[in-house]
Order: sequence, then structure tokens, then C-alpha cells
Amino acid sequence: MKKLITIGVSLMMVINSCREKELPAPDADKNRLIGQLLEETQYRNGYVSFAQVRKEQSAVAVKEKEALLHALTGDRRDISFVKTIVTIPSKRNENSYQEKYQLYKGDIMLRGGEYNFHFAEDTIRFIYGFFAIIAAEKFAKKYSAQRCAAAAMNYFNSSHGINDAAEATAGKAGDAVPVYYFDYALEKYRPAYEVRVTSKNWAYSENIFVSAANGAFLGAENLVPTLYF
Repeated sequence: MKKLITIGVSLMMVINSCREKELPAPDADKNRLIGQLLEETQYRNGYVSFAQVRKEQSAVAVKEKEALLHALTGDRRDISFVKTIVTIPSKRNENSYQEKYQLYKGDIMLRGGEYNFHFAEDTIRFIYGFFAIIAAEKFAKKYSAQRCAAAAMNYFNSSHGINDAAEATAGKAGDAVPVYYFDYALEKYRPAYEVRVTSKNWAYSENIFVSAANGAFLGAENLVPTLYF
């Protein structure tokens, strides 16, 4: 009996060891790379949200940019990056620009998960972004895309006092796109659907986020630009 218990304990140790290898968390390597290249770091949920590149290391940071992105997000193998924007933020300095990298878990976008690299004369000056810890489980969708689109329409119409008879302002829902939406109250990502709702009335146009778990409204993003003169 004692021998069986010993074998059982040893087997559990092997299983747990294998599980740990599936999602490595190389904090030492991450901290070493970040420490070499960056200073004035701020952390949220264990991940860097702002860092200024040390001047003498800026060329290294450009070379190691992809490795740096992985280090900033805990070296998660299931997280990928797509460059989405290259802009020139200042007319006074044409050599100043920024690159924006959108984060994905698998093929699903992390809404709010992105990093911006600011360059001056082809050297990185600072990085800012936000990445909260996201669970390793698969995207759970207890509510279908169609039900979430209908829920988004209901929210849109009720929030703007629109009824079906008011054709001039009635909303029209686009496709429901799966995303991970960051819940600021709970400080974690939640599986959701993003539904773009547009209207004939130019004042109403929004991305509405609905929980894929229960169909609840999570948030809205106004798509109507505001111009100041």
C-alpha cells in the first residue's frame, strides 16, 4: 500500500511538471531583457504598461523588438502581434513616428490589448501599452453570434430612444465578431462579440460589446468622430 501511494505521488508530480511546461512563465528571462533595455517601468496585473528605453540601448531595442513584445506579455506562445498603424504624430518633427501592434489570442483580437512604440530618428524612445493576464482556456460562447447581435440592437435602440417605426434613426447591425473585451471593473478579459451598429442618422454609430457567456451588455464604442475647431 505504501508503495502504491509513493507511485501515485510520483505520477502526480510528473503530471504537474508537464502541465507547468505547457504554459511557461520565464519571469527571469523577461525581467532580464526588460531590465537591460528599459527604465521607468510601470506594472499592471504583472505586465509592463509603460517603459522608457535607455538611450544607449535604443538600437538594441529596435533589433530585439519582437522579442521585447513577447517579453512584455509574459512570453505567451498563444499571443501574436500584428502591426496596425505607422503614423507621424508631430509636424514639427518628421522623423518622429509610432508603430502600433495589436495583440491576438489565437485569431481573436484582444480589445484593449496593444502596444505603441514611439520612434525618433529611427530609435525607440518609449513604449506604452496595456496587457492584462488572460486565461488559457478556449473562447467560450454560450450565446450565439446571432443572439448577441440581437442583444446589441436592443441596447442600441433603447439607449437612443429609437423604435422600429423611426426609420430615419433605426439601427442596422453588422456581423458579430468574436473578441476578448477587457472588463475594467473585474480587471480581466471576457469572451464577447463586437457588433457594429450603424444608423441613417449620422449622430448614431457604435461598436457594441456583448458577453458571449450570457448576452449581457459590456460596453459601447462611439464611432462618430468629434472635431474641435
